[in-house]
Amino acid sequence: MSHLVHPVLGEHLNPGRKYDQSRPIRHMIAELQEEGYPICHKSGKYGGYYLANSDEDIETEAQWHERRALSHLRRASWLKKLSIKEVAEQLDLQVTP
Repeated sequence: MSHLVHPVLGEHLNPGRKYDQSRPIRHMIAELQEEGYPICHKSGKYGGYYLANSDEDIETEAQWHERRALSHLRRASWLKKLSIKEVAEQLDLQVTP
């Protein structure tokens, strides 16, 4: 991420603003993923973004997004005092044309 800030945004990484400066980069990555580019990520000190090298990379990235979505769905169910299934069924009604 830190290597992308200057080339993409034209500014140098400020350690005190690292999260704010990386927000536009994360947004661009999300847009590229939505367009079908096989961009994956690795968390942690030596992590970053990379192009998938295999179907396994794609599957690992997809599973990460699924776990994150389920976590958010679980929170919605707690707030609404409904089961995850009930919240998911409500979502299904919202996305069906």
